[in-house]
Amino acid sequence: LPFTPDEIEGSIPERFAKVAATRQAAPAIVTGSQRLTYGELDLRSDRVATAIARRAPDREAPVAVLLDDPVSTIAAMLATWKAGRLCVPLDSALPSARREVILRDSEAGLIVTDGKGSAALAGLSSSSARPLRVDELDLREGAHVARPSVTADHPACLLYTSGSSG
Repeated sequence: LPFTPDEIEGSIPERFAKVAATRQAAPAIVTGSQRLTYGELDLRSDRVATAIARRAPDREAPVAVLLDDPVSTIAAMLATWKAGRLCVPLDSALPSARREVILRDSEAGLIVTDGKGSAALAGLSSSSARPLRVDELDLREGAHVARPSVTADHPACLLYTSGSSG
């Protein structure tokens, strides 16, 4: 799908919207037995973005994502960007002390997770981030995303590495 120079300089949600609008029925994610079309991914991420905007009104606070399912992870990351938030991906394989350091350092206000991720967060003591469980959301209800203005220079992700990976 060709993008104009102005579109290339646009945000991830703007560019995704163009692809989703023209390829609604095309597969966007195929992994294992799961398959999600662009239309389904767009709708699912809109609904999660709506929940993020409602539960974390502070647009400056990053949103952490702790999900093992790759489809849910991609939808949640896209949702954070649609909500105009900085995404902080968390790996459930990390030791809980490392997750706690990342949450505290990033000052994440919300953690998009599910039942498994919530269990992994149970032992954290110093994080003030509130969980948003995607497995408890009614993903069939209408999505009303107030799309904030996000420019291409707005940061998308805050990635924490061990230092040895660059």
